[in-house]
Amino acid sequence: MDGSPFSVCPNERRSGQRAFRTSAARDQSEQRVRGEMLVYLALGTQDRTQGTSESDRLHKQSTSNSFTLTRYYLTMFHAFFPATMTVFQFLADMMHVASFVFLIQRLVTSRSASGISLKTQEMYMLVFATRYLDIFSNTRYAYLVVMKLLYLALSGAIVYMMRKKHPWSTSYKQEEDRDAFLHWKFAVAPCVVLAILVHHQGYWFEIFWAFSEYLEALAILPQLILVQRYGEVENITANYVATLGIYRGLYVINWIYKYSRLGYIEWIATLSGVIQTLLYADFFYYYAISKYQGNKNVSLPK
Repeated sequence: MDGSPFSVCPNERRSGQRAFRTSAARDQSEQRVRGEMLVYLALGTQDRTQGTSESDRLHKQSTSNSFTLTRYYLTMFHAFFPATMTVFQFLADMMHVASFVFLIQRLVTSRSASGISLKTQEMYMLVFATRYLDIFSNTRYAYLVVMKLLYLALSGAIVYMMRKKHPWSTSYKQEEDRDAFLHWKFAVAPCVVLAILVHHQGYWFEIFWAFSEYLEALAILPQLILVQRYGEVENITANYVATLGIYRGLYVINWIYKYSRLGYIEWIATLSGVIQTLLYADFFYYYAISKYQGNKNVSLPK
């Protein structure tokens, strides 16, 4: 997830005052440009039709109405979406949502949790829980609040289904020995220690944010190990893993784009994201081959 101080999407850093303090100059510039634009649009609402023909007056009135409507839509857009949001960030978030859709569709249609790693889902839920501690205090943009709630709700629901809800819990327990990665020992605990030692100075939630970035880089590992043990992955499960990988790839593009514009890079988020993206490389190789050959399932070497 992109954790830049210029971040504005739910998968990015939520460090409140620190984030906006770092990008204060750019925010002021954007606010000035936006203000000039709105002043320009507002001028269109003034009636300057004196001494003109009736047709000119009607034309100017129509133009004025168009300017007013445009100003309304711009105001609503900036109230919902952050001003610094990029198209790569938005597409990445939509791919992340798509991964949830694929996973839930897989669980509901098959009525089984076979081939799905509960440990990956638990780590993702922990990532969201520690990253979105500001969910009720940082409500500046509706988009962020909606996406944070969506991620927390969907990840919590998936974990609940696989832990407590029949038949998913039953099917998972029957093959639990395959999902054998010791995530608390080899992922969560090391990330806690690393976050305490290496984090941005400032508010206490910097440690939690750093932890969420480190843990997300490793969260997909149990799922990748599980699909490797099965040898062949059904199409919808493969699509779930693939969309997670595409979402990470889009954030890499976003980091490069923001660096080219702002000359700044968030090294914790970038390093964690690159590591996570590299973990998908082997899976994507076989996924691309299977799709190219027209196979429904993805075959992996055991």
